[in-house]
Formats: sequence, C-alpha cells, structure tokens
Amino acid sequence: MQNTSSNSLQVKLAANNKYILQVNSDNAIYVYLELNALKAAKDINKVPLNISLVLDRSGSMAAEKKLDFAKKAAEFVVDNLSASDHFSLVAYDDEVKTLSASTKVTNKQPIKNRIQLIEPGGTTNLSGGMLQGYNEVKTTFAEKAVNRVLLLSDGLANEGITDAKELQKIVQGKSTENGISISTFGVGADFNEDMMTNLAEYGSGNYYFIDNADKIPEIFAQELKGLLSVVAQNTQLEINYPSTYLKLAKLYGYPHKEDEKGKIQVSFKDVFSEETKAVLLKFDIVQTPDTPISFSSSVTFDDAMGNYNRETINNEIELQITDDSELYKANSNKEVEKNILLFEANEEMEKALALVDNSKYDDAKRVLDDCLRKMQGKIEIIEADTSLQIQYNSLKNYRKKIDDIKEMNSQQRKMMQKANKNANYQLKKKKQ
Repeated sequence: MQNTSSNSLQVKLAANNKYILQVNSDNAIYVYLELNALKAAKDINKVPLNISLVLDRSGSMAAEKKLDFAKKAAEFVVDNLSASDHFSLVAYDDEVKTLSASTKVTNKQPIKNRIQLIEPGGTTNLSGGMLQGYNEVKTTFAEKAVNRVLLLSDGLANEGITDAKELQKIVQGKSTENGISISTFGVGADFNEDMMTNLAEYGSGNYYFIDNADKIPEIFAQELKGLLSVVAQNTQLEINYPSTYLKLAKLYGYPHKEDEKGKIQVSFKDVFSEETKAVLLKFDIVQTPDTPISFSSSVTFDDAMGNYNRETINNEIELQITDDSELYKANSNKEVEKNILLFEANEEMEKALALVDNSKYDDAKRVLDDCLRKMQGKIEIIEADTSLQIQYNSLKNYRKKIDDIKEMNSQQRKMMQKANKNANYQLKKKKQ
C-alpha cells in the first residue's frame, strides 16, 4: 500500500493483490483509496463559515416539540459563529420566508430573536426552502470559506419540486458549478430518508437521522464541530486506470464521474479534522494484460492548514503479471480484502433494506442469508476489525427483525428502516 502525506492529508492507495493471475482472468481487480485528515492544529486560522440554516416549520414540526428543539439548535449555531462568519436563516412550510438574510455575525441577538418568532404552519415546500438557502449562501459566497446549506425536515416534500431525481440533479449542480454543499437532517418517522441521503451524497455534505427531537441540538453541534475544523477544501480525487485492459464495474463509497480514457473523478469537497474518506473500485478484466499495468491517483485540495496553497498528493501502484497461483495467493493485501468485505456487505444490506421497503421480505432474507454465509467464511478477518464486526452484527440483527415486521405498526416500521439505513450509511462513510 502506497502511503503519501502532506500538511493536512494522508492518502493510501493499494490493490487487492500485487499480481494479476494470467491463467484466471475472471478474477476482479480491486483498488482501494483512503484519505485521512490530520488533526487540525490549535493555532491555525479557522476557515470562515458561510452557512444558511433552512428549517422546516410545517405543521408536523409542532409535535414532540420538534420545532422548539430545532430553534434551540439554531441558537446554538449562532452562538458558536464568529464575526468573520456569514449566516442566514430560512423557514419554510408551503411558503418560504427568509427571516435573516446572509450577513456577518456581528450582532447575534437580533438573529436569535428572529429564531424565536418561528411558528409551525402548513405543508412542506422543501425544494423552495432549500433553493432559498442556496440563494442566500450564493450572495455572500467566498472561495476561502465553507459555503454550505443546512436543511432540516420532518416530513415528505409535498409542495414545489417533489421529484427526488430532480432535487438530486439540483444539489449536484450547486456543488459542482457553484461550490455550495448541503447537509441534511431528517427528524422522526415521516421524512423520505432515501431522498435526504441522496441530497447529502450528491450535494457533497452529510446526512443525519434524528430519531428523537431532543437530539436535534446535539446533531447540529456534531455538524458544526466538523465545519469549524476544516483542514482541506475543494478536495478532488482523480484515479487513472488502463482502460485497454480493464472496465470499471463498480465504485463504492461516493458518487463519481468517468470518461472513456480511464479517468475517474470523485469530489470530497470539505474535509474535516481527523476525518476519513474512502472509495473502493472494482474492475473487470476485458483483455488480459501480458505486461505490468499501473493505477495512479491524485488528490488535489486547498490546504487550510498551509495558507490555502493548492496542493496535490500523487500515488501510483503497479501490478505484475504471473501464472503462479501460489505467488498470487501469497500477495493478497489484507487491508484491501477487509474493505472489499465491508463495502460489499454494506451494499447487500442496502439491497435488503430496499426489498423490505417494497414488502419483499423473503427476497430480503435470501440476500441477507447469502451475505452472512459469505462473511461467516471469513470470520477471522471480521473478528479483527471493529467496522466489520458492526456490519456483520447489523446484518444478523436486521435479519432477525424482518420476521417481526408484520407485528409492527407503521411508525415502528418506518423508524426501524430509517435507523438501519442510517447505520449502514455511517459505516459506508467510515464514520463508525
């Protein structure tokens, strides 16, 4: 595994094996890249924030004091901003209202007074609130700042743009074209967790599931802690592979773009102190090479711990060709093999969750049983890794719960699905 570091980031690149077994071209090739952020130094200048807080104030937010806790969280955010930060506040139900236009946080009390005036209203124009949040961030956009929308909702989008694919396209464009990211916060049982996850995925932010309203301030604090400790910005990954011989079958971990010449791009955007980001690439062999082949990666970013210089970390690995199966077996990379098991099990869990959403319980059980059998054959690897243990136990526990679903009421089932999807998402994102 090649390991290269800079002021702010450490990048590892490795394949599942140093060799390609020439006599068995059916073997897939896996390449794993892991980015680890170093701990932010205490004496570095904090990256300024330019954030818009977009709060759902639909009628359902009155239940369980959700709006009260959201307002408390909003006040917490304001209290922790400095005079160099920009903040705006948007509230939405069927109408969208900008309660505080984007401005530097030099006088906090008027903003907090406006937060306290928010009252529950009607239906949910999520797209309208989100787009207004983007507009506010854009008015005070700065290259050397964290430009982000924080979107909270407890319900289904039923006004404005409601198509999940269209919303996904919008946030992806805002991220790539305008440099503005979005983090989403789903509260309770009734929001669309798949849509909220995708908004964060394609909008280069984070997704949070909040099962109890009283956790809203805590979760906002978690997001803010990351935003206040950014070590790298505009972080872009590029991986080049020999497309003459290989075809990308799957990229696990993040959305990506690929061209016909074997160039793959992934946007990591802002990277927080001590954060890990990782991708696993699976390649099919379309033509068996007879000479060594190489993979190269570059991670390019603005170094927030080094005067905002644009930095690049390059790595390259070369795979040799062999017809010796024993040599091939002896050169397996255990770290990559562990991550293959983790990412593939994570994807199988996603499949099972989707099948349960569609009431295909027996199909979900088969998916889980097949995955568990495969993992049980590698129990020694699992026992040596905490993340794999969590993934394995999640699969087992979810398999048991499927038999209980018919006894659950609608709210219990929704909460079960959301909790399991969130746990699976956190594992995929290396947050557990």
